[in-house]
Amino acid sequence: MSRIAKTWLPWIVMGLIICACGVIVWLQWTALLRHKHRHGRTRPIVCIDAGHPSETNSARRIVNGTCELEINWEMAGRLADELRSRGVEVVMTKKSRDELVLNHVRAFIANDCGADLAIHLHCDAGPGRGYTIYYPNREGTIEGYTGPPRDVIDSSRRLAYLLHSGMADMLAGSLHDRGVKGDDHTKIGRSKGTLTTSCFSEVPTVTVEMCFLTNRHDADFIKSPAGQAKLTRALANGIATYLLATNCREKSGKLARIVHEDRE
Repeated sequence: MSRIAKTWLPWIVMGLIICACGVIVWLQWTALLRHKHRHGRTRPIVCIDAGHPSETNSARRIVNGTCELEINWEMAGRLADELRSRGVEVVMTKKSRDELVLNHVRAFIANDCGADLAIHLHCDAGPGRGYTIYYPNREGTIEGYTGPPRDVIDSSRRLAYLLHSGMADMLAGSLHDRGVKGDDHTKIGRSKGTLTTSCFSEVPTVTVEMCFLTNRHDADFIKSPAGQAKLTRALANGIATYLLATNCREKSGKLARIVHEDRE
């Protein structure tokens, strides 16, 4: 070994040790901040993900006078406003309609804010009609990572069924109810075991296919201001039903009152 190498080797090793310690401290600090954020707040947090554009789909194809990208973004904004009016803190995965966010990053955003739940809004295509709620019903392996954990699978199942119970009556006669299904009923889920946003999730998560844009009735409904308003209140009612049932911070007041009013 040369004299120069012998001189610099201890400094290089020391530098690597300092960097490793810095990473460990940073990870512990961010975990502590996340813990304090989760347990020190008084309001529920909901992460709303307007699906696409992502690494798999731009969602810009025009179908029946609109496109999924536009509907997802419009409905996410409406739902955010509705939930905020009910006293819920909202975190969005995108700042603009056309912002490209990778699917696993969408899950990370929900995880990092300590969301009580994550809801991913999409529109379906094909010969069907109506809305469907999907949840991770088993583990999958995506990009070398296996998830979600068992507790997330269980809490997501509860979220899916409570969300559905809060939506069904309000949408009866307007949109066909396709019920609750596991992620393994989707194309990605059949091949990977679960959806990417589900796989990387550390919080209860659901994906809502709000309608079939390829169905003329569904497209006309979700393009109309009245249809969007009705679906928004149904989604918000379903979310509030879950938050109240799981005792997520605000058990009374504005959140409970509006759930009651929506059911009358």
